[in-house]
Amino acid sequence: MLATRMLDETKPAALPGTENARDPFFSPDGKWIGFFADGKIKKISAQGGAPIVLCEARDARGGNWGEDGNIIAELDATGALSRVPAEGGTPQPATKLQAGVGIHRWPQLLPGNESVLFTASASMIAFEDASIAAASLKTGQVKVLVHGGYFGRYLPTGNATGHLV
Repeated sequence: MLATRMLDETKPAALPGTENARDPFFSPDGKWIGFFADGKIKKISAQGGAPIVLCEARDARGGNWGEDGNIIAELDATGALSRVPAEGGTPQPATKLQAGVGIHRWPQLLPGNESVLFTASASMIAFEDASIAAASLKTGQVKVLVHGGYFGRYLPTGNATGHLV
């Protein structure tokens, strides 16, 4: 179950309706929390309320909410990333699998919402040979940034650059 805690409070408040929730992520404005539960991608107000189902997500592995009103997510553990409207609807392909790659997982939209960072792997189980890659959401071009890594994250440094960790 998900819970929130205001910084000026000491106790967290459970969010009813988020039983079995996993892999939560915030909307860019911090007002919503996206999460996966019961074979679906859902969102709930950070203040509470009823969860809203956005689409099916049979066996999801990570999502990230973009400033453009779309969520980039891996919805079924066996394929590429999808674009899901934050208001719900039919998922659309966001990336394409390359030769020798069976899955894309754990997306993070990069500043500007034009590219997405993710893990690319041939296997659903072993990630020793996985890569951290970035794909243009406009052209689909994929660039491998690190071979032999997974679950990469971009951390901005405040000077128009950043670090890949």
